[in-house]
Amino acid sequence: MGLTGTETILLVDDDDAVRYIATRILTKLNYTVYAAEGPDVAEDMFEKHGNIDLLLTDVIMPKSNGLDLYENLAKRCPSLKVIFMSGYANMIITEKGGRKLNAPFLQKPFSVDTITDLIRKVLDGDRY
Repeated sequence: MGLTGTETILLVDDDDAVRYIATRILTKLNYTVYAAEGPDVAEDMFEKHGNIDLLLTDVIMPKSNGLDLYENLAKRCPSLKVIFMSGYANMIITEKGGRKLNAPFLQKPFSVDTITDLIRKVLDGDRY
């Protein structure tokens, strides 16, 4: 398994299986994980728990998207780091959302090493 950490991650994905698997992987590596099935629940969790180090969010979700969620949360916490993830290619996301992702991108499905290595790099401020 990848590198461990002690940070807090807000995981947002409308797919139950992705939330379950990612939460299990990350909690085994000592991260605190709050998992939400969509942006509304994620915003509530953010308010309730605060002190979130990383937003790991799906880009395309029903009724909203990860880009808008990140922008809303970053207004309240400018130091919030983000990783966008999707089963769609980054190019298709740009076409659908009309905006380019200027942040780390995790392609689904992902391996344990891929997700844990990228999270550690982003949290440590390394180039991704």
